Amino acid sequence: TFLVTIGTALQLEADEFLGFQKSFMGVDGHMTRMKKRANSVQSNFKIVSSGLKAASAGRKVYKEVESAQQKVVQAREQETLKAASAAVEGTATEKTAEEISKEEKEKEETDAAQAALAAAKIEESIPAILELAWAVNVRDISRTLRKVCKKLFSDASVSVEERQKRAVAVRIMGKEFFNVGKEAGGTMPIKTDTGDIKARAEVAVMTTMAKAQGQEVSEEDTEDLIRQAKTQAAAEAELNKEKEQETPQK
Repeated sequence: TFLVTIGTALQLEADEFLGFQKSFMGVDGHMTRMKKRANSVQSNFKIVSSGLKAASAGRKVYKEVESAQQKVVQAREQETLKAASAAVEGTATEKTAEEISKEEKEKEETDAAQAALAAAKIEESIPAILELAWAVNVRDISRTLRKVCKKLFSDASVSVEERQKRAVAVRIMGKEFFNVGKEAGGTMPIKTDTGDIKARAEVAVMTTMAKAQGQEVSEEDTEDLIRQAKTQAAAEAELNKEKEQETPQK
């Protein structure tokens, strides 16, 4: 996707310059400029829509986690009130060490479940956040290449013919970027599989640390690690689901 974005931006900049230089009354240049503006509007709209999605996902995560925490707090408050009431009425009994240990264990399990819930909800919002980050990246890439090409094509130290040759070279380079990116699937929609994103992020950290220690990690090794991470994550998710189903029965 990066390659496709870079290739598209380079081709548009080159086509605009050459269009103004070589076409009749710069018609081709004006058409390319209109296309650039349309892409810019689309990019800005994508940023706005992605930002709204990310904000909505963030609010949803906050509300769900806060609601779950409030339920736990209310349950503990009820237990405290019940114990205080029993103490006032004189019906309270001294807890055994086993009962105290059991209560502490249940509290730890509840806290762990809350942490797991918060992590799961945050993971659900990852696709929206990445979509926003990518939309911003696309705009930044286009702006940066526009500035670079402007310097190349407006360089007064060389002749117009030389600048035209530069534009032709930039267009060829842009086409190569685009074709390679397209072959790699760069024109396909971005994956929003949370499990895949998390697994790749974890493996990226692991491989970076391994390379820093002088270990060689091939692409096949990386893909194997990603598959293992996804399998492990799926097993953990299933285990957590079973625990959640068992919790209300206690």
